[in-house]
Amino acid sequence: MLIGLIGLIGLIIMEIGAVKVFWLWLIIVLLLAALLELLAGGSGFAMPVLAVAGFYFAVLRHWRPLLLPYMAAGLALDLCFARVVPPHVLIMPLVLFGGRMWCFSGELKTPLVQALPGAGVGLLASLAVVGGQLLQGHAVLSQPGQVLFYVLENVLWGMILLPLSCLVLDGVARFLALRRYSRVTPHDHVLEEDGKDALSDEQ
Repeated sequence: MLIGLIGLIGLIIMEIGAVKVFWLWLIIVLLLAALLELLAGGSGFAMPVLAVAGFYFAVLRHWRPLLLPYMAAGLALDLCFARVVPPHVLIMPLVLFGGRMWCFSGELKTPLVQALPGAGVGLLASLAVVGGQLLQGHAVLSQPGQVLFYVLENVLWGMILLPLSCLVLDGVARFLALRRYSRVTPHDHVLEEDGKDALSDEQ
């Protein structure tokens, strides 16, 4: 039965093509990331799950097509947290730009190295939330210890989540025959900008 299910999934992938599979894959991951961050926040954990997912996909492809789905997922998550100033909308351009720059100048093949940009994503996400609270008039700076703990917690989770995402999401992407984080190159971005790339992994 399992073999039959795998075969059926393979036939569906071949039928709808790599580009449509990528968009379906992107939407599913962003929704699951937003849900996980919401559940974690409700349990008292500060985890930048959606920002990490956005960074992962920004490494895979050009930032412009990612803007709308990431904005929609981020805005929905911020509304669930009742945030008047939506931090995900604020940091979105920086996260996507950072992913693109990491693709061009960073080390993508070693999972543990991804803890470095993961820390940056966590720092950015936490500062955006703190900044949003300040803009709303909350006296968050009156409790510097809690603010520091919140920032460090985001950084730590970012360092954990990005390497973990690279392992898990790349494994699924390999099964779907899609472009993988660990194998993407700057040349892939150039091809995509020229309209010559189908987002598949032919290696």
